[in-house]
Amino acid sequence: MSLPSLPELALVVGRV
Repeated sequence: MSLPSLPELALVVGRV
């Protein structure tokens, strides 16, 4: 997990 991009953040937030 390097730099949390917008789409990646959405996946992390949507995961939890």
